[in-house]
Amino acid sequence: MSLANNTYGQLAQHLAATSTRAESFVFPETLTSCTTIELEELKNLDIYLEFLHENQPDRLNEQWVESILAASAFLGEVIRNSSPRNFQWMDYDTAISLGPDYAEFLGSRELAVHAVLVSLRGTAILPIYRVVMFILQGNKNSTYEFAVAEIDAPIEKSVPSTLVQQFIDLETGNSEIGSLGTANLETGENDEWEVIDEIDPSDPQFNLVDIGFRLLDAGQDDDARENFAQWLITHPGDSRAYKGLGDCHYFSGALAEAVVCYDKAIEFGNNDGETYLARGAAHAELGDFDSSLQDLDLGSEHSEKQFDVQMERASVMFRMGRTQDAIDGYSSLLSATNNQTVDENERLQVLSARANAYYEVNQFDQALKDISAAEILNSHDVDLFITAARIHELRSDFANSIAAYEKAIHCDDQHADGINGLAWVLATVNIPILQDGSRAKQLATDALQLADEQDKHIVLDTLAAACARLGEFEPAREYQRQAISEVDDDELLSDYQKRLEIYQNNVSFEC
Repeated sequence: MSLANNTYGQLAQHLAATSTRAESFVFPETLTSCTTIELEELKNLDIYLEFLHENQPDRLNEQWVESILAASAFLGEVIRNSSPRNFQWMDYDTAISLGPDYAEFLGSRELAVHAVLVSLRGTAILPIYRVVMFILQGNKNSTYEFAVAEIDAPIEKSVPSTLVQQFIDLETGNSEIGSLGTANLETGENDEWEVIDEIDPSDPQFNLVDIGFRLLDAGQDDDARENFAQWLITHPGDSRAYKGLGDCHYFSGALAEAVVCYDKAIEFGNNDGETYLARGAAHAELGDFDSSLQDLDLGSEHSEKQFDVQMERASVMFRMGRTQDAIDGYSSLLSATNNQTVDENERLQVLSARANAYYEVNQFDQALKDISAAEILNSHDVDLFITAARIHELRSDFANSIAAYEKAIHCDDQHADGINGLAWVLATVNIPILQDGSRAKQLATDALQLADEQDKHIVLDTLAAACARLGEFEPAREYQRQAISEVDDDELLSDYQKRLEIYQNNVSFEC
């Protein structure tokens, strides 16, 4: 049997069948046969790994890799079989997305094995890391002790709100229907009650999955996650609950964990378009665009939400660098308005996305046309107006650039890029009537407080230009030196250094 065709569960069985596969292991004669996936068997595994530790080579050959993978799988299966935390295996690509450093311990992607165990609430453990560390450092990394600690670890604490706990207690038979909600109504938790008060707890269809989706829709993600997790403990094959739990992980940014949950939802029969769309979006955020497109194709076959599927597909094309394909996808959606299948808000989404795509390929006239159409529809998309401002700036149409930046700030007066963009034009424009050093300095100062750390050098460059415009050359030089010290882009570094030389000559910079 080829290793590439094994799941981790099957790999774990290697250690229970060494008499038929002994030739595939390093030092098979030292490997005590493990007959069951029980905790005590890990003591035998530790004996074997100690021998590997004492004989570790400079480079691993295929037998060593297979031995490590099988040992890791066995360790993981013992934990998965015995832990109350309901662990599931995460596949190789998803595991790598959690951290590229994991690749050091997971071997080749071509092995197509699983790698990480993930609990219902998102805790991840890496059995293969423990095995590798045992081989490198010895028995202080005992797999038996590691498994005991993981199996005995308490279920992750996630404290549901009072009302949600009442629903949990009701579902598990620990409370009466008549008392439901009383405590919360008395303590003023009315908003949450409004989320779920339409559900009749005496209805035989009532369960925590329904409550979970209502809480998720209301933005109460922590409570929703707890509902789904609690339900899956007693209903481990509920595909809807896995879909809901996947959504909770997705919205919290735990994308790899979300993919695992969507996999389980599909495995248990929830293969509607929404699940494929959700998994496709998660794959896209993880940078696995090929898997994303496969999911979106499946979603298109099953989903009633064709707009969402096609928007996501065009977005993936854009992120892959297939900009013309993305533009074609957006254009196709806009043409559907003739059939009244795209509403005004959806049309705004498409116009904004297509304008950005046009901008990336320097089709500025088309981008501005889409931006104008979006503005007619009363768009408040700050990024859209920043795009327009940058186009005008590239064309040296500074008056319209300033006007577009003003619109952007009107949409969001806390948006660092918009504020800094306006400051830059006011500080560096070569048309005296448009110059405004004082306002540029104030705007840049404000933007510096709002900018992300990795973008502060851009604002410092602007602040230096504003000070120079006001004739404040010593502060200009100091801000420019700070920008130079923080930038890690060679092209920008060259620009910053050239501007510092200008300020050293007591001259302001102009575009």
